[in-house]
Amino acid sequence: MAEIKTGLRVAVTGHRPQHLNAEDGFWIQDEFERLMVKLSPSVAISGMALGADTWWAETALNLRVPLHAYVPFLGQDSRWRASDREFYRDLLERATEVIIVCPEYGPGAFELRNRAMVDNCDLLVAAWNGKRSGGTFNAVRYAEKIGRRIVHVDPTRRLTTRKIKVEV
Repeated sequence: MAEIKTGLRVAVTGHRPQHLNAEDGFWIQDEFERLMVKLSPSVAISGMALGADTWWAETALNLRVPLHAYVPFLGQDSRWRASDREFYRDLLERATEVIIVCPEYGPGAFELRNRAMVDNCDLLVAAWNGKRSGGTFNAVRYAEKIGRRIVHVDPTRRLTTRKIKVEV
C-alpha cells in the first residue's frame, strides 16, 4: 500500500460484532492499530456503533489521536448490555468532540450520521466483508460517489487495500 500523507481526517465504517466471527474482529483491531500508526491522522472519526466503530475509537484514544465521535442520535446505546454502554460512554468522555447528528432516533439517523462522517473526512477506512447491502456498504458507496479515498480492510480475505470500486 502506498504511503498516504499525514494529518488526515480519517473516518471509519464497518461491521458490528454480530456480523463477524471473533477472529475477524481481532484481525480488524490489529489492522486498525497498524493503519492508525501508518496514517498518523490528525483526527479519527467514528460513528460509535459497537464493533468496528468503537474499535477504531479505542485505537485512536490509545494512540493519543483526537477522536471525533459522530453519534447518530441521543440514546443510541439504550438497548445495549451494561458493559457495552460503559465502554461506549467512556469513549465519549475521552473524545475531543462529540457530534450528535439527530436529537432522537428516526428513519435515516444512521445514514445521516454516515454521510456527515464521510463529508468531514479526507479518507474512509472500511472494515467491510463485501456484502452489498447495509450501512457499511452505503457509506462506502457514498464515499466513492463524492470522491473520498477509501482503504478497504477486508476481514474475509485478511487483506487491506487502498481502493474499493463500488458501482454507484
